[in-house]
Amino acid sequence: MIKKKVNFDLPLRYVRYLRMSHEIQNKRSPDQQADTINRFLELQKRPWQCAYDDYRDDGVSGRLLRKRMDFAQLLDDIERGRIVVDLILVDTPERFCRAAQFAEIQRKLFEQYGVLVLAASNGFTDPTSDAGKALTMVESYRSTVEGQIKAHQVLRGKRDAARQGRWPGGPAPTGYKLESVLMDVNGVKEVSHKRLVVDDSRAWIIQEVYRIAHQKCWGGVRITKELNSRPEVVEAYGKELCEQTVSRWLVNSIYTGVLVFNCHSTDIIDDIRVIQRNPPEDFEIVKNFCPSVISAEVFDAVQKLREARSKKWNDPQQPTDEKLIRPLVNGVSLKYPLTGLIRCQVCGRSARPMRSGPLARSGSKYHYYFCPGGRDGSCTNKASVRGDHLWAAVVQHLRAHVLPREDPSVMPSWYARFCENIRSRLQPLLTPEQDRLPFLRAQMDDLQKQIEGWSKSLSNHSLAPELRSMIEKNCGEALAKQRQLSTEIAGLTPRELDWEAILNPTALRQRLDSLDTLLSEDNATATNVELAKHIYAIEFDQTGAVTMTATVFGFFGELADLVAAPVDAAVIARRLRRRQEPMKILSDIDDPILGEVTGRRPPELDAEWVWTAPLEIPTTVSWAKRHAAEVAKAKAEGLSNGQLAERFGRSKPTIAKALKHARESEAGKQTPPASSDAA
Repeated sequence: MIKKKVNFDLPLRYVRYLRMSHEIQNKRSPDQQADTINRFLELQKRPWQCAYDDYRDDGVSGRLLRKRMDFAQLLDDIERGRIVVDLILVDTPERFCRAAQFAEIQRKLFEQYGVLVLAASNGFTDPTSDAGKALTMVESYRSTVEGQIKAHQVLRGKRDAARQGRWPGGPAPTGYKLESVLMDVNGVKEVSHKRLVVDDSRAWIIQEVYRIAHQKCWGGVRITKELNSRPEVVEAYGKELCEQTVSRWLVNSIYTGVLVFNCHSTDIIDDIRVIQRNPPEDFEIVKNFCPSVISAEVFDAVQKLREARSKKWNDPQQPTDEKLIRPLVNGVSLKYPLTGLIRCQVCGRSARPMRSGPLARSGSKYHYYFCPGGRDGSCTNKASVRGDHLWAAVVQHLRAHVLPREDPSVMPSWYARFCENIRSRLQPLLTPEQDRLPFLRAQMDDLQKQIEGWSKSLSNHSLAPELRSMIEKNCGEALAKQRQLSTEIAGLTPRELDWEAILNPTALRQRLDSLDTLLSEDNATATNVELAKHIYAIEFDQTGAVTMTATVFGFFGELADLVAAPVDAAVIARRLRRRQEPMKILSDIDDPILGEVTGRRPPELDAEWVWTAPLEIPTTVSWAKRHAAEVAKAKAEGLSNGQLAERFGRSKPTIAKALKHARESEAGKQTPPASSDAA
């Protein structure tokens, strides 16, 4: 078993990391952490050297990793070799990250980069020693249990506050506002608690929402459209409403004066905020908690309407095959392969897929993509695109432009021109810096020989203490210099084999076959991840016209970034190195799907490699429109809509649509054409 011992008497290079969790906390907390670290360094008379400026995150929870910008930058700088340090100093381990991630990140930093994380709270104890390992285990258990105890105490206090009619915390619901209740403390008025009171400037919006839902039996989408069409509503609310907000209002019992507290539990897992519904026995229901905005009768009637509408669409007879133990974070599992790649050309929102509803009489079932803003009235794009037609057009375009080959053993026609273009752009940028490489490599070889010699000397047990201390100091400095030279050489190396390997025809043939196979399979998630490499965006406008921006760079990693603009050789080599090992320190918590299913902006490249082209989507005519004349003729015989539905084998709504098309068609024929004569 390899044992690596660190000599803390050497002049180790360190950097400090400081953090406070929330903006409402003490603004001086990070500065106080820095003072505490410096005080312990002076007390212990450590010869360590501060090598770089502090990394600091203000107002960010320690449960978040990627969203802490300076924390992520610190790990990335260590990984890329931008900074060369031996230690990361923090006030307490919790300032660096939570206990669940601390051990794994610290292990990777030490084993792969030779960096230790030390805390002033435990006197900079060596985490590699037996005592340090035991202390780390105890600290991890302590912080975990302490967090659970605090959460229990906070929930207990909020439950008690809710029972007493006090607002347990958070922003007030729309239609209410918070009113401070003062109490006399030693002759000074102080805020005791806050309570909900009706906000007359917005309460009428809630009343109007429930009136429409009750009287017209409308759902959240239609109510949102109606209210967004009224300027007074948008002005009072401050912005346009969205469907999700209105739907939440329609199920919130607080508007009847009843508070249902502790319905959900929240946590941050893998940098994702997870909301989980609690079992009913954990609810805290407080009646007469605040003044009501609507009556309980209206609220109950609306809930019955919503329940009936939900049962209509969610067929309870359909078989289910669900896990008995569900994961806390579901990740990304897609039904449709183009989800996240389609966007509204008007507002830029990601299009939402929607199925056509229950199976038709013919047994067919469709899905459509639409702009969510078009449904609630916040976007003018009301068009929708049928999913199966769009998928067929995308596959046809990719096979014609990205996979243009009849014989799988033959490379696409664009491959030779692409390789020539890439080499002509990269090669001139990678050659000027190579003169320094022999000199730097010679220095590396000399340092390696010195370190080997000093290592043999240190193995001599009879070596004088003064001489041993001097050799250890020299050896430590040589190791630091060796790491610095290694980083510099990596930044100058052209790594021609790396990007030549990317352009290798054998590797490309495998990628082509992989894409070709996925386009023929029924694995929506894997296909979506692969398509995100080749499609920058699919956009549709108000007329339903669709355009797609695609590229062949998806087969070649991130070469697009390298050739998009002229840069120097060091940047080229550094970028190439990053493509090979992206953020290894946090690799265990990286989600390969989340990084791909996002809208991206294409780089400025030749139109031959990144292009935008229209997609031919076949137009479909509904049954109601095709048979409008036949249905109208049968209606003239005196048949009811129900009888027409039985005759034609369709539903009553379909018959009603057919009659509407017939009326519109007849009205168009009767409208006289405009005169072309001059007045």
